[in-house]
Amino acid sequence: MENGKINDGAQEHHWTGRKGDQYTQRNDIDETNIANQVPQWKRSFRKAEGITSLIEFGTNCGPNLRSIVQAFPALQVSGVEINKKAADLAKERLPEANIFNENIVTFNSDLRWDLVLIKGVLIHITKEEKYHAALANLDKYAKKFVLIVDHVSQDPTKVQYYGRDDLWLVRNFPIDFIDRFPSWKIIDIGHWSRNDIGDGLRDDCRDVRWFLLGK
Repeated sequence: MENGKINDGAQEHHWTGRKGDQYTQRNDIDETNIANQVPQWKRSFRKAEGITSLIEFGTNCGPNLRSIVQAFPALQVSGVEINKKAADLAKERLPEANIFNENIVTFNSDLRWDLVLIKGVLIHITKEEKYHAALANLDKYAKKFVLIVDHVSQDPTKVQYYGRDDLWLVRNFPIDFIDRFPSWKIIDIGHWSRNDIGDGLRDDCRDVRWFLLGK
């Protein structure tokens, strides 16, 4: 492993390389759209009582954390991002945050956070052993809450993504997580609608569901 990145599969190569850099450019939204998401984060966190710290798995260049900091200025935020250019941008734009340039599948820390957020990332972990390792890290690093924001499907469904069928797999993420770690339960649920987000995101980033889980 070098700089927190592993080279044992096509997925890591995709996200750490040129395609990952291009993904960062496509998702580098402006301040207006950062501000537009503040009300949605407030809704998503409405039952996450008493949290003072948060880590996001799959931070990219930090748009979610930037919006969350606007919504909750006192919250201590951290992030894990596999792509070095994206992680460096997140560090630059969120100097108060602790950004780890690592893989969420192999991430290892002695720290724990009140809430672990993962948004639009689980769909891209299509290999079974890595998917289950990512779910295990949600359980490991969350002291109180896990917030999953993503597309969901009752049955695993592959989606073509830039001409490939190994980079997007929609599953029932919250149920898979609860089945594996039954001490968790869904305590709140909602969705990110087109009207909530505005015009700054691509269609494949819209109309996703969110699930707040607690112990």
